[in-house]
Amino acid sequence: MSVVIPYVFVGGVGNKARASEVNANFAAIAAKFTEGSGGISDGDISATAGIKASKLSSIAGNRITQAQLEDDAVDLRVLKDDATAGAPNAAVNTSAHIKDGIVTGAKIAAATIAKDRLKLSSVVVAIPAVGATTVTNFDTTLIASTAFPIMMHIEAAADPAMDPPDMDFALNTVSGHWLIHTVNDTSFTTGALSLRVYYLSIT
Repeated sequence: MSVVIPYVFVGGVGNKARASEVNANFAAIAAKFTEGSGGISDGDISATAGIKASKLSSIAGNRITQAQLEDDAVDLRVLKDDATAGAPNAAVNTSAHIKDGIVTGAKIAAATIAKDRLKLSSVVVAIPAVGATTVTNFDTTLIASTAFPIMMHIEAAADPAMDPPDMDFALNTVSGHWLIHTVNDTSFTTGALSLRVYYLSIT
């Protein structure tokens, strides 16, 4: 909105401007450069003003915030594309690294993933007595599409002094369940076991 000057003075002999009128004109101009209603607005700025970015504040609290940015305003041109391996911004280029999961194992520094960063869970499987020279499978209830077993250990045994059967993981491709595959190749029956199975949740 343009500045409205309340008084127009006309030259000539006998024409006089009152001090109050002159002051009112100055006040109208001053109001245009004052913060608040009536001050400089978007309409007062030329479309070709070419305001330099250096005029924008870099002080905390006065900087541009995310509220001033349109959705998808930050595009590939704005992000630094650095294809040099090991460069500080090498992860920012034409690929959608986060969206499409392009941060692969090769991009993770060696020996940096801690146990608490993994979705590690466990389940207890009861293994009953296994007969002599017997091969048996016991269902862990873990489903291959959501769990990946990595280790097992015996929590309790009916006969701690007796050697347990040989045990490893097997996958039932029909049910999709992980099994405990037991092999007792001895001539005696093994005692019952309480087996804890640790697995990674993969959902």
